[in-house]
Amino acid sequence: MELEETQFYARELIDALKAVGFRDTTVEQTGGGTATIYARKDTEEHLLGGPGWFNWLHPSESVFTTDELFVGETDYAPEGVEDKDWDPHTIQITSGASTADIVKAFEEVYATAQKRL
Repeated sequence: MELEETQFYARELIDALKAVGFRDTTVEQTGGGTATIYARKDTEEHLLGGPGWFNWLHPSESVFTTDELFVGETDYAPEGVEDKDWDPHTIQITSGASTADIVKAFEEVYATAQKRL
């Protein structure tokens, strides 16, 4: 499959996230063929990137596009925070952003999450 300029395979971002210390970095099918990248660093809280199109045969070849990519915290409030008070930090990725730019967004969301703990 030939990708458009704004598309990338999950493995590209997963490898880049692992290179800067994110662990347990995977792509999962989260309903209706939607792909979501899960990543975490030093905490049990996962950060998310998505949506993408899940590749059932080769999940690492799931396709994402910067035209509609978001990076953020989960919708689940951390321990000690009421759900009604939870406002997860989310960043919309700029169309055409590089893998390095997306990794920076994950790092920004992670830094914001750490300040709240």
